[in-house]
Amino acid sequence: MDKHTIHNNSNTSLELLSIPRGCTYLNITGHLPDVGWKSPYTYYQKLYLFMDFFDSIRKVEIEILDMSRYENVEVFSDSFKNLPDLKVIILPTSLKMMPKFENCPNLIRVSGANIEFIDEYCFVKCRNLIHIDFGANIKHIRAFAFAGSGITHITIPDNNVHIYEHAFQNCHYLRTITLPNDIDTLKSYVFFNCFNLLTINGGKSINKIYPTTFQGCSNLRHLELFSDEINESHFRLQDHELSSIGIVIVSTNEFVIIWDICSYRFYYSDIDSNAYNDKIVRFQIVEEINMHSNENKEITLSHRYKAKDITIVNTEEELPYLEDNKKCAMLYYLKQLHMHNIPIQETIFNTTNYVDSLDIQEVINNYRTSIHENIITKVGGDDRYYQEIDRRTIISDAYIDSLLPPLHSTFRDSGYTTFSYMSSEERNRIEEEDENTKQNASKTYDRVKHIDTIVDDYISTLIKANIYIETYLHLREARQIAKHNCFSKNAEKVVINLNEIYRFRSGS
Repeated sequence: MDKHTIHNNSNTSLELLSIPRGCTYLNITGHLPDVGWKSPYTYYQKLYLFMDFFDSIRKVEIEILDMSRYENVEVFSDSFKNLPDLKVIILPTSLKMMPKFENCPNLIRVSGANIEFIDEYCFVKCRNLIHIDFGANIKHIRAFAFAGSGITHITIPDNNVHIYEHAFQNCHYLRTITLPNDIDTLKSYVFFNCFNLLTINGGKSINKIYPTTFQGCSNLRHLELFSDEINESHFRLQDHELSSIGIVIVSTNEFVIIWDICSYRFYYSDIDSNAYNDKIVRFQIVEEINMHSNENKEITLSHRYKAKDITIVNTEEELPYLEDNKKCAMLYYLKQLHMHNIPIQETIFNTTNYVDSLDIQEVINNYRTSIHENIITKVGGDDRYYQEIDRRTIISDAYIDSLLPPLHSTFRDSGYTTFSYMSSEERNRIEEEDENTKQNASKTYDRVKHIDTIVDDYISTLIKANIYIETYLHLREARQIAKHNCFSKNAEKVVINLNEIYRFRSGS
């Protein structure tokens, strides 16, 4: 047998499976006994079996999981969460409810031949998900089902599918979608903030679209609707508002220019206050929906690049939903707004005062390890063991953490066995380690090195912040383009020109 493959063709029940490290492909066939009053497995025993099975997979490096011939499984909808190595999964043909794959960052492909329901938040944080095949029986795609996933193309078959609000929200890589021809409505916010969505095909029977259906779809060129009943009364043709967030990069006496970090576009506003310069702002975008009365009933989204209702963002809580890297970059930028106003001499002065205010011996003496354990026993079933270790002192900074290393770890295990608490010998060994660390810290502590380490960490944070900001906000490039191309007093012409230049440079 290939060392990277485990294949079971047996018709007997699987009782014990040891998965070796290095196994990347797992093919499971057969079935569990049906759940019923006469079954040797109760519902909860069957559920725990699956929980333990997937706990085991999390401890190794399974990349491909083939369950296409596994039978009678309907009870493990949450078991696929947090599988960091999983890339491809083929689901059992008997499965009708799509399991949740929340926080499976490397998941690329999911196949399920007879899926009928895709539940809320099913693919949250599956940013590498490219291919999804759910067969021809799909009936419900619930709210936020694909939110934040990495899908680029998707086809939904004709089966009178109910597509809920927010179903594809923040699918930033989605470019084309083919809708079923037997649905008549697209709900609010279905494609919210899908700013790379270009084309929507199908939908021959659609006769109702809400103004917020395509909110934030800044690159949507057109969609074609073929219903004979459709007419202008089904659409709100006047301007509608779209919310976004950006950074004010130019401020003149006539207008300000905002760099929208969600869609990487320039917008303008007729305000002349320098109070907005370099600030993070939330704002409303004015765009237009236009329907052309041709045989294809084509709808286009027109950009005016105008912002209004601008408010300054001062705290993390005021930031809207953003993907993780962009949010991290915005938080760094938010900190920089305050940090750059502090000269390095003042930083050194403040750091010196902070270090001198510490009773360093008290800090060292308070360094200790706390251990929490819990054992849950179950007659006739698996016992469970939980352990949490926390090691720290009362103060934390870059130097103290190197002198008195903090530690936080958790451990869980279960099995048909008897667990015991940590022995007194092991606890004594940990206490001895703490005492040795404290004695060494008392001998080696250096006030000057303490100050230098904190200042160096401050400078490193600034450097890391700049890297994040340039990588995920493209701020420097936007400022350079704006600096060399803001000659006209007509703000709308300026931003149209800026957006054309940026698209040409970025190739988008």
